[in-house]
Amino acid sequence: MVPCLRGAMAFALALQSVHDLPEGHGETIFTATTSIVVLTVLLIGGSTGTMLESLQVLLIA
Repeated sequence: MVPCLRGAMAFALALQSVHDLPEGHGETIFTATTSIVVLTVLLIGGSTGTMLESLQVLLIA
């Protein structure tokens, strides 16, 4: 599978599980998946600038 589709597939499966799984299990999976996605985007995306500075990577504008 193409690596860039891994997150999209996880999100799509979690969204589908809301309808397919009984008694709140789907909502739990969806909430956990969404939380992991938001957390990793904020943490990894937010630390990118600091990491580039510490590695002394120059941005050419």
